[in-house]
Amino acid sequence: MKVRIGCCRVARWDDDRVDCLGFGDMKTVATPGTRPVDLELLDRTLRIRWGDGHRSVFHYIWLRDACRCPGCGEPSFGDKRIVLSELPRDLKPASAYLGNAGELVVRWAPDGHESRYSGGWLRRHCYSRSERERRRYRPTLWHGGEQPDLSRFHLPSVRESDELRYQVLERLHRYGLVVFTDASPDTGVEHAASLFGYLRETNYGRVSDIKVEPVARTFADLPQSAPLHTDDAFRVFPPGFIILHAVQPSADGAGASLFLDGFEVMRRLRDQCPSAIELLARAPIRFSRLHPDEDDFVLHGKMLRLDPEGEVSAVRLGLHNISPPDLEEEDVEPYYDALRRVDKMVRDPELRIVRRLEAGELVLLDNERVLHGRESFDGSGGRHIKNGFVDRDAFHSTWRVLCERLGYDEAKHWVFPGAR
Repeated sequence: MKVRIGCCRVARWDDDRVDCLGFGDMKTVATPGTRPVDLELLDRTLRIRWGDGHRSVFHYIWLRDACRCPGCGEPSFGDKRIVLSELPRDLKPASAYLGNAGELVVRWAPDGHESRYSGGWLRRHCYSRSERERRRYRPTLWHGGEQPDLSRFHLPSVRESDELRYQVLERLHRYGLVVFTDASPDTGVEHAASLFGYLRETNYGRVSDIKVEPVARTFADLPQSAPLHTDDAFRVFPPGFIILHAVQPSADGAGASLFLDGFEVMRRLRDQCPSAIELLARAPIRFSRLHPDEDDFVLHGKMLRLDPEGEVSAVRLGLHNISPPDLEEEDVEPYYDALRRVDKMVRDPELRIVRRLEAGELVLLDNERVLHGRESFDGSGGRHIKNGFVDRDAFHSTWRVLCERLGYDEAKHWVFPGAR
């Protein structure tokens, strides 16, 4: 069958051959509603109509660059061999058709190279406005009056079940906060980290002990209340996730933990003063941490990160870690006005959750969304919390693997970027 390049319709070709599509990412099978049913070749793009009526446009250069046959990439670990600068800008197919399994097969001119793309993979990577909107991260915001689901997971059981592990990560993805029970006093932090990653080594070690110390190094070592904050906001890459393990609560029943949704705070700030959001996302300030003769951390970083649609995707709120800011003169007073608004909301009791952690309970939270703090307690009460960090990329990797393994919605592969 001949194919005219231009605004023409190309009939479906029946073809029983479904070659290996290369990387596992390309093997996704389309569901009946998202199976491609019609193909049209245009000058620089092709159009696919799907079983559910959706239409996708794919540029030829995008498709050729995405080929993952053994000649164009390395199926075992996903790297490309294609040299983009050697591909002609006016690249066109000699022919294209839809196979019986719903895959797109393209033979490229002038060299006759054949590329195959599964229908499921194409739909997952469709870059139409509606599909990009569907894939957007939509967290469920919360506050003290509308609290997140904090029903507890039994940590030993979660470690033995992919389905439970998925449920934990799904809740963390949605709310930024998960609570466990029955964490081992000795290895609870390590066991929680192993659900989706590995512990980060810092100047405080892999697992640090939070208890009253004769010589305090941070707020955490004091019995006084600790303000709500992002942990280690002074680092270039702040920890993605925090593990807080209650080994021993304070004997006086005090020292309750505080949690607050930073995304909800920023939603309210946008309602009050949109220019404050723009300023906090644009102008860097100084976050610092000093241990004389040991550590002197200083970061010029932004308090907020916005996604391409302008929504807040990460917060870095350590007001107690902020040094005098180095700003343009005209930004200084507006910046302090914005900080005052933020500080007032962070201190609002109606926005926070207050929870006294019992022995063996463990909290896993998104450090670039959920602020945490602590009420005061009697320093002689023996309160002991263990603390560890896990990086965000480990969460992303495990989340995608579990989505693929358990067959959950492909849109959930698109997760939050953090404060990079």
